[in-house]
Amino acid sequence: MAARDATVLHLERNVARAPAFGPRAGIPLESALAWPPVPLNRHPFLISHLESALSPGDLVVFANLCDRYWRDRAGGGRVVVSLNEVARWLGQERPGGSQRRQAVSSLARLRAATFTSVLRAKGRDTERFVRGWGLVDEWLLSEHGTQRGTVRLSAAVMEMLDAGSVVLLDGPTLKRLRDRDPLAARLWMFLEADTFEDGARDDVPDRTITVFAARRGEDARERDRAAIADLCRLSDQDRSKTVAILRRACRAIEEEDTRYSLGVDPAARRRAGMWNLLVRRSRHVPRPGIAPLLAEELSATPAVSPAPARGAGWGSQAGRLGDGKGASWGSVSGILRDGAGQPAHRISSNSHARGRGRLGDGRLDPQTSLFRRASRRVTADGAGA
Repeated sequence: MAARDATVLHLERNVARAPAFGPRAGIPLESALAWPPVPLNRHPFLISHLESALSPGDLVVFANLCDRYWRDRAGGGRVVVSLNEVARWLGQERPGGSQRRQAVSSLARLRAATFTSVLRAKGRDTERFVRGWGLVDEWLLSEHGTQRGTVRLSAAVMEMLDAGSVVLLDGPTLKRLRDRDPLAARLWMFLEADTFEDGARDDVPDRTITVFAARRGEDARERDRAAIADLCRLSDQDRSKTVAILRRACRAIEEEDTRYSLGVDPAARRRAGMWNLLVRRSRHVPRPGIAPLLAEELSATPAVSPAPARGAGWGSQAGRLGDGKGASWGSVSGILRDGAGQPAHRISSNSHARGRGRLGDGRLDPQTSLFRRASRRVTADGAGA
């Protein structure tokens, strides 16, 4: 894997939020096919076809494939990769025959999976219903581990990526979580895809997400957002065990990414038997090495396409990352512009700022020379000064 790929990964945002991946490898296919439909983008997400249940490791592989596509559009959607690289993405540092077979199995699962859901490129005005969309269309790789072949992402995924539907992930953090707790890695990718703003009060969570869709014995009511147990495909048969598993994953996230403070707490007494995931993401926790990550991502930012008409909101096409409402997400979001195409001089690093005069997430002083130099370099056409 190239060093740059291991630093900042670009993952398609709908997939990061989709309830398509089990909590671990080896979930029986019968169990996966019985997973109930749950919401994605306020509409039901349906699994149309699986040959084997998808795992958090498969999502890590897919994130790396998306990143390769993002960084090299010249391949016409064909990502150049070897089986050894795929095996390393799965955590096998010295891949041999067995590990390469695991890589093949992961690619086969990704290719076989198809879904029916609403996909969102940016804001809600970009939502559309897509029946039978998948992750990978085809792959052709040599059995020789170091010899490179190609993997082609699906048309739907490439379209979303090209429109700027991207979550930026810190590669080293993802690798540590993958090796420590696959469920923690999967939950962290979902949280990184969330565009909630960091709160101003330490005693109020930025986000409260129900763990179970309904109390035991009751039918789940219609929701805009999946319950965490449904998102991660955790069983609710033994809720105390599920809560313990989720708490362990939360501890791993807190220790590997200290921006997060997470809790799994009982809901109010009137909702007895229910639990909530409480999420806070700090803007004031430094992360070593974020300055070189930012400088590297700025140098790798794709060319910015022509600006939208005034009033079109913050863009998210080819280098302008956002959710259509001004929010950026992920580890590094590059150069942000306003609806008139003017540079906003905001360089967001794991921020969820909406262009109101805040820089970054507090991990770097906004007045550091890095931010000042980067702001001066941004010109009206997106080129360096």
